Amino acid sequence: HLGRVFLAQGEAARVFSPQEDSLPRLLEQDHKADSAPAPGPPGQIPLHQSGYALAYTLLEESLALFRELGEKWGMAFTLLYLAQVHFVGQIEPATVSSLLEESLTLFRELDNKEGLALCFALAGQVALSQGDAGTARAYAKESLRLYREMGHLAGMIESPLILLARVATLQ
Repeated sequence: HLGRVFLAQGEAARVFSPQEDSLPRLLEQDHKADSAPAPGPPGQIPLHQSGYALAYTLLEESLALFRELGEKWGMAFTLLYLAQVHFVGQIEPATVSSLLEESLTLFRELDNKEGLALCFALAGQVALSQGDAGTARAYAKESLRLYREMGHLAGMIESPLILLARVATLQ
């Protein structure tokens, strides 16, 4: 977990060679437990705090490291988060589809249903933003199917059900 903090601070080199002073240094910087990085790539937290430029930079750095390591799980989630940053932050909107497609490919290779469900939910949001309610509904239903299959109730509520409700209001 300390390595994720270093990545989030732009200190990728320290991830692979932490020094003895790592923990005291971290504590000096007033990192509280409730602001500790959540599981997943380091750019995830700034994304949810609307720091799109910072999230983009951190995720690009993270993706480069995961590619260098050949870490498909990390690449897949990082690509998904990058797609989300591009979509929500309106940073190069045309890039969202290619990022999602690469992420979907990796999640399929890994047989990671949660990652697939997240990708389909975001693809549905993108389709809806482009006025394509039919495609949005299809992606939301696929996301919902995967969440049901996993028994992941929170995932069902957070993404596909809300998206389906949004689609329904437009028809």
